[in-house]
Amino acid sequence: MFKIIGAYAMHEHLMKAWFSEDDLKGLRWFNKKTKRALVKIPDNKKPTGTLVLIKPHHRIQMLIEPDEARFNIYIEARAVVEEMTENVSIKAMEEQAERVVRAEILSTYRK
Repeated sequence: MFKIIGAYAMHEHLMKAWFSEDDLKGLRWFNKKTKRALVKIPDNKKPTGTLVLIKPHHRIQMLIEPDEARFNIYIEARAVVEEMTENVSIKAMEEQAERVVRAEILSTYRK
């Protein structure tokens, strides 16, 4: 079985850049075919839990300013708690998941 570990960016039949699987993690939030996405909260070496985000939907609002283009990105998804290692409130889990998703999107965008 094959495993995808990254992607190449090509321009005019020339390789311009290579992106690792981690570099592309934020793309899953924009893929309409994503059905389930596993998120560890918080996203560090000792997570307090794991959520499964189901059927994420996105909306992008473009803000045009005189010197730059800016975007507001909205992601909505239902979530199921897969695992908890500590007792954490629902509100705290939502906030932690939001931070993880935001970090993934920003990390991918900045590559």
